[in-house]
Amino acid sequence: MLKESFRDWYRGTNRSKAEGRLRSLEDTISNDHLPEFKELLHTLNNWREEILNYFDYPITNGFVEGKNNRIKTIKRMAYGYRNMDNFRLRILATNSKGVES
Repeated sequence: MLKESFRDWYRGTNRSKAEGRLRSLEDTISNDHLPEFKELLHTLNNWREEILNYFDYPITNGFVEGKNNRIKTIKRMAYGYRNMDNFRLRILATNSKGVES
């Protein structure tokens, strides 16, 4: 129930409603006994303003994080490459969709 409440809250589109729903969610978490959500409560308190800014400007860095993850995977697979140009070409080849040459 808490997980779905959190997901519903994050799908909101209005900052003022999000603030109210966040307070309600925090109260629910405070009264619960799941340690994982207690840690979430701590994170929400520390990053409250930054998290709520999402509702003003719904932009994430998910695309960049995905690219970084792909590059790290290639780097692990390419352990031992001696030629940095080959490594660079491999990254460009696997990330070519949407990238201008």
